[in-house]
Amino acid sequence: MTGQNTQGSLHKSQTNGVAFTLAGVNLIAMGSGALWWQEQSLLCVTDLHLGKSERYARAGGAGLPPYQTQDTLLKLETDLEACRASTVICLGDSFDHAEAAGELAEDDRLWINRLQAGRDWIWIEGNHDPGPLEIGGSHRAVLSVHPLFFQHIAAHDHVADVMGGEVSGHYHPKARLKTANRSVSRA
Repeated sequence: MTGQNTQGSLHKSQTNGVAFTLAGVNLIAMGSGALWWQEQSLLCVTDLHLGKSERYARAGGAGLPPYQTQDTLLKLETDLEACRASTVICLGDSFDHAEAAGELAEDDRLWINRLQAGRDWIWIEGNHDPGPLEIGGSHRAVLSVHPLFFQHIAAHDHVADVMGGEVSGHYHPKARLKTANRSVSRA
């Protein structure tokens, strides 16, 4: 996973993102929530939670849009078209529960296979989807791409300090704005 992105550069207008540096690596935090590392042609996404709306529906919980998986895949496809990444790291909780990958609709499974085609696709284990997934790509608990270290939940043992910089998912930061009449919370 080394080498230059020979497939073109990503412009700020394509990402609606913010450029920053971590451990000496130039990255772009894309407006979609993805992370783009141009020099490695690497796109990192986290917490896709594919299958969440189906799980909620089965449990009789709050109704989520039934197209949640398709909406998430479309957002991922849009990011991939913008940057043409050769490596994709899905940083855990890609699926909402351990059985979700096996329960995907055939059209969604084929969509994921199309997105994976010609790419090094790495599924990092999350707390919702531990263990290997039966859907293309490789599966790991953690991944090091010097000088960055990728894992789902932030290390508490200073591993990232030794490795260089840490990229983790899991946390779902939100901002809350209180007005006179109500409170609004957004990612």
